Amino acid sequence: MAKLRSVPRLFNSLCVGAAALHSAIIGCGGGPSIEGGNIVGPDQIVSSPLARRWQVDGCADGKGAPALRPHTPEISVLWEQRKPMLLEARPGHARLLVTNWFRADKSLVFQAIVRGDNPWLYEFRVPDSPDAVGRLTVAREWEKSSLQHGGFRAQYRSVVLTCRLEKKLEGN
Repeated sequence: MAKLRSVPRLFNSLCVGAAALHSAIIGCGGGPSIEGGNIVGPDQIVSSPLARRWQVDGCADGKGAPALRPHTPEISVLWEQRKPMLLEARPGHARLLVTNWFRADKSLVFQAIVRGDNPWLYEFRVPDSPDAVGRLTVAREWEKSSLQHGGFRAQYRSVVLTCRLEKKLEGN
């Protein structure tokens, strides 16, 4: 079992954290693989109908202390051929397109594993209700099981970062 490091050290030395995911992929050397999704370049168009948009806010480290985030991504839920996808985007950066999903507790749950020197599980929990608050969780340790439709479901054991997903108001 790997020893967890403090969140600031993770952000600074490993280029990880929800907002730094793309820095880890394109800016820290080596290219990690993505299980449950893929990377979409900033110039690639995603042409699926948009269902809802969320913004990331109120982040805390694994101990509940506030965590600063240098860049705030926008989260969008998209639909293609009756299947949901989640797009995490920041202007001018590569984007994470998560295609692994399942339903739990009146929410769509999207999970992707970023594998590199230090693997990370990203979980985006988007509630069915348009006015409810969702959650982003980044975990360092988890157990994974296969789903019937070909994806996976991971249960995390240690949380490194949690953030609220707030409904993004039009025009913002």
